[in-house]
Amino acid sequence: MCDEKPSGDLGPLPPCYSVQYIVGYRRIKESIMMYSGEVSIIRRSFQFYIAVFMLTAVLIADLSFGDTFYVRQGASGDGSSWTNASGSLDDALEDTDSTPVADEIWVAEGTYNPTKEVGDTGLRYQAFQMKNEVAIYGGFAATGNPAWQDRDPNAYETILSGEIGGHVSTDDNSYHVFNHSEGTDLDRTAILDGCTITGGHTTGFGGGMYNSNDSPTVTNCTFSNNFARYGAAICNYPNCDPVITACIFTDNWALVNGGGIYNIDSNSLITDCTFINNRASDNGGGICNVGYMGICDPIITGCTFIGNSASQGGGICNVGYMGICDPIITGCVFSNNSTSEFGLGGGLYNGGNTTVTRCSFVGNSSGYKGGGIYTENKSLITDCRFIGNSSDDIGSIIYSYGELTVTNCTFAGNSAQIYGGMAISSANANITNCAFTGNSAQTCSAIFLTNSDLNITNCTFTGNSAQSASAIFLNSSNVNMTNCISWGNSSTQFDDIYNSGSTLTISYCNIQGGQSDIYNDNNLSITNWGIGNIDVDPMFVDPDNGDFHLKSQGWRWDIHKYRSCDFTGENIVNYADFKEFARSWQTAGQDILADIDKDEFVGLEDLRLFGHQYLTDGSKTGGWTRDDVTSRCIDAGNPGSPLADELLSIPGYPDNPYGENLRINMGAYGGTAEASMQPYGWALTGDINNDGTANLQDFAIQASLWSQTDEQLPADLDRNGTVGITDLAKLASDWLKETTWTQ
Repeated sequence: MCDEKPSGDLGPLPPCYSVQYIVGYRRIKESIMMYSGEVSIIRRSFQFYIAVFMLTAVLIADLSFGDTFYVRQGASGDGSSWTNASGSLDDALEDTDSTPVADEIWVAEGTYNPTKEVGDTGLRYQAFQMKNEVAIYGGFAATGNPAWQDRDPNAYETILSGEIGGHVSTDDNSYHVFNHSEGTDLDRTAILDGCTITGGHTTGFGGGMYNSNDSPTVTNCTFSNNFARYGAAICNYPNCDPVITACIFTDNWALVNGGGIYNIDSNSLITDCTFINNRASDNGGGICNVGYMGICDPIITGCTFIGNSASQGGGICNVGYMGICDPIITGCVFSNNSTSEFGLGGGLYNGGNTTVTRCSFVGNSSGYKGGGIYTENKSLITDCRFIGNSSDDIGSIIYSYGELTVTNCTFAGNSAQIYGGMAISSANANITNCAFTGNSAQTCSAIFLTNSDLNITNCTFTGNSAQSASAIFLNSSNVNMTNCISWGNSSTQFDDIYNSGSTLTISYCNIQGGQSDIYNDNNLSITNWGIGNIDVDPMFVDPDNGDFHLKSQGWRWDIHKYRSCDFTGENIVNYADFKEFARSWQTAGQDILADIDKDEFVGLEDLRLFGHQYLTDGSKTGGWTRDDVTSRCIDAGNPGSPLADELLSIPGYPDNPYGENLRINMGAYGGTAEASMQPYGWALTGDINNDGTANLQDFAIQASLWSQTDEQLPADLDRNGTVGITDLAKLASDWLKETTWTQ
C-alpha cells in the first residue's frame, strides 16, 4: 500500500500515511504528558512528523512506475512525452506483439471518441477496451508538462464520449463507450481512473461500460447521460467482480433495469460512489442486482443515492430470480429516491437476502408500498435511520413480506396515506432497540402487522399520531412485547394499540394508560397483560429533539456532553484542528472551542478527548452526566433479560459512587452502552413484578417457574437459563426491601 502513488490532493491516503499521523500524534501526547503543557514542544513535535510525512510523499511520487503513454486532444505524436503526445486513446491501448505499449496512459483534459470497432462492424460498434496491467489516468492539464501531483480530474475533465455522430440525436452514438464483451478477461489490474464516460447509447447492455466475465478497477470516474436497456452506465453480466470506487453516476437512463449499474450474477465491490438522478423504467434507479441463474452478492459501502427513480427500488433493487442475491449494504445514504405509481421500495427494494447496516433513508417515497424499504424475502437491518419517508398507501418506513430483523434503528417523521409506519405482512419479525417517533398515518403510524409473528423488545414509541392506533395495529398475528415504552402518542379514535383477532402479550413495558390503552375489537383478540408493566412518565431527556435517554440521579448518557473537535468545520478532526487546540492550551474562560469538556479550562482532559476524536468526523460528543430526577423505567425491565452492553461501571468511576446496574432498562437504550444507571436503592433484582418490594408475590412468580429452562425467564435472577436455588438466594437477599421510589 505504501508504494501507491498519492493523488493530487494527498487523499485518500494509504494506511502508511495514516500511521505516520497517528505516530506523530502519540508523540505529541507523550510530550504533553512529560512536559505538562509546553505548547512549543507540541508544535515542534507535530511539525516534525508532518515534515517527515510530506518528504515521504514526495519521494514516493518521484519513484519510477514503468512506461507512460501520453494522450492530449489534437496531438499527433508517438505518446512518449507530453511534448510528443498522441491524440488517440485507442492508439495507446493498441497491442504491439501482444504487449501493451505502456503500463500507464496519462490523458489530458479534452474529449476523446473511440475509433476501434469491437464485436462487429459499423461506426456504432466503435468502443474503447481496457487492458490488463494497464492503468488509464485522466485529469491532466491540456497544456504544459503536468506531473502526477498536478493531476486534478475535477479541474481538468477528461471526457470519453460515445458521441461519434452528430449532436442532434443519440441514435448514431456508440453502443458502448467501453465494450468488454469479446474475451478481454479483465482483472483488477485493468484500471480506469479520473475520467468522464458519457454518450453511450444501446438497446442492449451497458451504454457506458459493458463487462462480460470481466473485473476491472474503476475509480474516481463520472458516468453521465448514458442509455441502455440494462445498465445504462455500467452492466456487469455475467461473472464479473469489478471494483468501482469514488465514482459519480448521474442522469443515466435504463429502459428496463439499472439506471446506474446493473449486476447480473456478478459480485461487484462498489465503494464511496454517488448516484444522482438516474432512472430505470422497471428496477433499480441507482443499482439493480439480480441473481439470474447464479450468484449476485455485491458489497455496497459508503455510497449516496439521491433523486433516483424506478418502478421498484428507486435507489437499489435486489432480486433473487432463479439464482442467489445476497447483497451487503453498509454506510450508505438514500435520499429523495422514488418509485412510480404502484411502485415498491422508494429507497430500496429487496427480493433477495439483504444485510443493511448504518444506512440513512431520508425523504424517499413510494407510489404504493415501502417508502424507505420494501422487502419480500429476508432482511437484516441494523443501526439505520429512517427519517421523513412516505408512501401513498402502505408502509412509509418498511414494508416487509418475509423474514425481518431490525435492530438499533430510529424511525422519525415518516408518513403513510393509509397503513404504517412499518408494515409487516405474512412475516416472522424481530424488532429490538428501536425508536419510533413523530410518525403519522391514517391507521397506525408506527407498526402495522397482519398474519405475522413479531417480537418487539426494548423499543420506544412516542409522539406518533394516527386516526386510529397511533403506535401498533395487530391483525391476525402473534406479538410479544417486552421492555418497551409507549408514551405520548395520539389517536383520534381507539387507542395506541389496536388488537384485531391477534394474541398480544405485554410484559415489563411502560404503557401510558395501562391495559385500558389497548383496544380489542372482537372475541378473537387476546391481550395477555403480563407481569412488570407500569404506567408512569418515562422522563425522557429531550423528546422534542429526539433524545429518549432516561433521566437518572445515578448516571445518564448526555449526547451533548462535550464539544466537537472539528473546529474548522471540515467534517474531519485533523492537524488544522490540532493547531487551534494548541493555540488555546491552558487557556481559561468561557466558550473556548478547545474547551471540549466545557469546564472553562483547556487542559489534559481536553487533550484526552481530542485524541478520541482525532481522524474522525468529530461527531462523538457524548458523555456521562447526572440529573436531579430518575426515571422509573431504569432497571425496570425483565430481571431475566441479559444486560447485554449495559455498563456495570462508568469509565473513570470504577467504584460506582453514584449508582449501580442491576437489571436491564426499558426503552430503546435498554441493553445498550448508553443505558442509564440507577442510583443506589432505586430498583431491586428480586422485585420481579416491579411493585417496589420483594415479597410473597415475587416468590409466587419464582415458584411458578421453578426448574424451568428457557431464555429470559423473569425469575431467572442470575440469568443462567434456569430458575433454581441461586435465583432463590438472590430473592432472599432482597426480601422485604423497598425501592427508594416507594418511600
